[in-house]
Amino acid sequence: MLHAVALSGNVLASWDHDALCSLAPEGERLAEAIKKQLQPLIGASPFQQRLYLHGEEVLEITPPYSSLLEEELQVVLLPLRRDASADLRLHSAAGDVVKIKQLLREPQAPDPVGQCEFTPLQLAARYGHLEVVCMLLAAGADKDRQGLAETTPLLEAVDNQHLEVARHLVEIRADVGKAGLGGTTPLLVAVERGDLQAAQLLIKAGADKDQPDAGGLTPLHAACAQLDMVQFLLSVTADQNVQESNGKTPLRIAAGIGCADVVQCLVLSGADKDRSDALLVTPLWAAARNGRTVVVEHLLNARADQNQADIDGETPLRAAAEHGHMEVVTRLLDGRADLNKPDIDGKTPLLSAAHAGQLAVVEALLKSRGFVDVTDSEGRTPLMAAAELGFVDVVRSLLEEAADVNRCRADGATPAKLAASRGELDVLRLLHVKGAVLGLADLEGVTPLWAAASCGKLTVVQYLLDQDADATVLNRRGQSCLQAASQRCHSQVVSLLKTLSHQSKRRKVGEDASVNDVHDSGTVAHCAANPSGPPRPPSAVPSCCELFISADGRPMVSVAGSGLGDSECEEKCTVSLWTPMFQGLSCSVTPRTGSQTLREAGVCDGDELSAVAGNAPDRGPSARFMSAFALIRSDGSVVSWGDRACGGDSCPVEDQLVAVTQIQTSSSAFAALRRDGSVVSWGNPRTGGNSSAVHKQLVKVKELHASACAFAALRKDGSVVTWGIDQSGGNSAAVQSQLVQVKDLCASTFAFAALREDGKVVTWGSSSVGGDSSSVREQLTSVRQLFGFANGFAAIRTDGHPVVWGDLPSGRDGTKLQRELHDVRCVYATDSACAALRADGRVITWGSMGQSLPPHGQLVHVRQICTTRSAFAAVRDDGSVVAWGRSDGGGDCRSVEDQLFEVKQLASTDSAFAALRADGSVIAWGDAKGGGDCAPVKQRLQGIRHVSATSAAFCALAVDGAPVAWGDVARGGQLPMEMLHDVEQIFAASSAFAALRRDGSVVAWGEAKNGGDCSHAFRLRDVTPLHVSGEVFARVSPLALQE
Repeated sequence: MLHAVALSGNVLASWDHDALCSLAPEGERLAEAIKKQLQPLIGASPFQQRLYLHGEEVLEITPPYSSLLEEELQVVLLPLRRDASADLRLHSAAGDVVKIKQLLREPQAPDPVGQCEFTPLQLAARYGHLEVVCMLLAAGADKDRQGLAETTPLLEAVDNQHLEVARHLVEIRADVGKAGLGGTTPLLVAVERGDLQAAQLLIKAGADKDQPDAGGLTPLHAACAQLDMVQFLLSVTADQNVQESNGKTPLRIAAGIGCADVVQCLVLSGADKDRSDALLVTPLWAAARNGRTVVVEHLLNARADQNQADIDGETPLRAAAEHGHMEVVTRLLDGRADLNKPDIDGKTPLLSAAHAGQLAVVEALLKSRGFVDVTDSEGRTPLMAAAELGFVDVVRSLLEEAADVNRCRADGATPAKLAASRGELDVLRLLHVKGAVLGLADLEGVTPLWAAASCGKLTVVQYLLDQDADATVLNRRGQSCLQAASQRCHSQVVSLLKTLSHQSKRRKVGEDASVNDVHDSGTVAHCAANPSGPPRPPSAVPSCCELFISADGRPMVSVAGSGLGDSECEEKCTVSLWTPMFQGLSCSVTPRTGSQTLREAGVCDGDELSAVAGNAPDRGPSARFMSAFALIRSDGSVVSWGDRACGGDSCPVEDQLVAVTQIQTSSSAFAALRRDGSVVSWGNPRTGGNSSAVHKQLVKVKELHASACAFAALRKDGSVVTWGIDQSGGNSAAVQSQLVQVKDLCASTFAFAALREDGKVVTWGSSSVGGDSSSVREQLTSVRQLFGFANGFAAIRTDGHPVVWGDLPSGRDGTKLQRELHDVRCVYATDSACAALRADGRVITWGSMGQSLPPHGQLVHVRQICTTRSAFAAVRDDGSVVAWGRSDGGGDCRSVEDQLFEVKQLASTDSAFAALRADGSVIAWGDAKGGGDCAPVKQRLQGIRHVSATSAAFCALAVDGAPVAWGDVARGGQLPMEMLHDVEQIFAASSAFAALRRDGSVVAWGEAKNGGDCSHAFRLRDVTPLHVSGEVFARVSPLALQE
């Protein structure tokens, strides 16, 4: 017998000659086979064991084995090394079998001590290295261990479609139900990847077919675009009526995205065809809204309720009519849908179709006897809606059905006045022919002529004067048409009206005082009618600035000589760096703590300071949806352009937009703060464009903030007023009693957070993105600063510890991580990861970092961090750059690493970075389609002083005023045909750029409907860069509101 003996002398195992011969199959070494048999007996892997015979280590035992009988093999266990886990992870990811064997024989522990992002086994599974997986498991690696990335080896294998690795892990009984980040299970991942074989493997191994993730999404939800996967899951009796966190069933999702075969399969299997989601949207409503004709037919054949409305009272017919889905409208009308059923705002399908200019739908609804003069809650008729937006053919069809041409809206506006204010001359002529009275005034005393003059609509003014419209009529404020036009710098209209005025009889003394305040150039020098004194020049550009770091660690700028009165200085002259103008200021000295002026920092007169576009936490949650611009002119008036439905046309409220100091925007509406503390809003009424419900409360406001679909106003008394969509934070009634002594507000996509003077935080809005902070309530004390991100919020306490909540990795797991999270100055976030910048310049990261892990030891001495949607980049004190995260999102900068030195600014699109160096050159990396490749314009990228970015394009501005653009052409990556020069500043929306030139004019390019065309913005001049609203978001995508 051959005996295996421990150092204590105890016999561990014994083998006779036959047992030795059978112990090692052909091709396997006997010594390794003995170690494997000893592993369960002594609890040590073969890599940790050493065998000795007569004092010599036995590496191999060769036949014949008879000489070994009655011998003793001494078994020695070596202690595991736990200090080289980084090497083991590196070689596991690379699949280097030789290196892995060397490390395990040292012996290296297969699992690292403490927390790490990914374990060696997870990395081997991720990259499909089956042999390495087997070696690590043989060495005792935990088959189900999760790292900080909250993933498992099985999840990694399934996610990257390595079926053999997944099969091996299932065979050794890896936990098939263990969830990763966000509650994602291996089965859910397999379904999302469309990997039917992996799904079948997991179900056979006992995976729960209905296990949801953190958002309530089950495998059947995820399969809604894959008929074969749906059929398989139904065959194993998956719950077909289960609802995710927003109440959507699999049928509801399939109907919305138009998968007709999946819809038919689910309906035939008994799915509830009328079950609605949290917004009361049914499968039929979603299909109708998105124009899914075949899906609508399937659901109607299954007798789905065609009049069931959503939370806003919109029926499927109303939704289809508004979006012009004619075939769907026809099917619903054939099914006898109620064509006159209004929503909660009183809008019927006909009114919505008219408002959207859907001529064919309007005609079909009129033919089916839709009420032609139906009114909504504001008294608007279909004719008014079409006239205001210039839909001539729709107006003609409505007039042919005897629409009331002189009917007034609740505010007294007639179709003629609405058409005149928008400059819709063809509509106005048609209305006049059909009997419109051109002299009717609204409740503010505004006639069609007054409205046209105020908005600078020259051709309309000329037409109305030709029809003998009264130019002497005053509005309720006592202003004439001439005064309104002159105040808004419509010089051609002023000339026309002045000519008419000189031909008429003399009016009372002083009536035309403001006319003299208009220069020949058309720019306004002074708007107040004051005949006793000379005109005052507009406020001067600040003559000096002081840079300092506030007590809570925020960089600030103090502006002096701004032309403000003494009473305004305390309130107006100290502004945070996180404003549109100063999104992170850099200079030759960048202090981190204490208080330091420019003089103390060593900055002398004449030194150049650059405004660096960093990841400003107050920039807003919907920046990537921006599709309109709004600029404040030097006289405090506002000009806007872009998507008209999303606030790109401020003409309806232009007479109220005076003395404006701040502009904020939701996804499709604007709100402007005036110097007197009142607020004016315009754009989509649902997302905050109509603030009439809280108008009386909007006084003494000092700040405006916005989520994607709502606004919040912080008043000087520390109270908060909200409006917009309830689910987006537009209704704070549930926490109103707590909103006292508020000193700061910030927003995520659909929620708000308020910081009170006592250091406590109040949240409201969608719980999925931070509107519910109950899970961290105990930690939200003594808070000094808030940060808002698309998916949630972060707070920094006075002890320097961050608290994160919402749909963001919390960082609460892991003792080591908690120990490192102290003295935090700022928090940054991508869609799935976070980074905290400490006062000592070190960066601490957590969450899912993608393919590129944070470089060990390099995240120190960091002065600036910038993010794309899936990656980070950091500028260190020496000007070098470190990047990490998803490589297709800019997380891998190795291709340009040798060029990244003396960097002074970083800018980012959704998937790429651009670095501006001290020599004025620019280096880009990341997704080429998103601006990561600047090679085509490399020769022109010299002498650059600033770089701006849309969602997929960059624009660099040279010191000589010449811009250079690259990236996605549709999103601003190509300059307009006209020569651009003398540019002072570049501003960016989601898919368009605007260039402010030295003469005060503005040129825009990119996607025309989203702000890339400002040609209709009459007299876009006299714009000051100090009042440009860079915080302009315009339209949320349909998926954000519906799907």
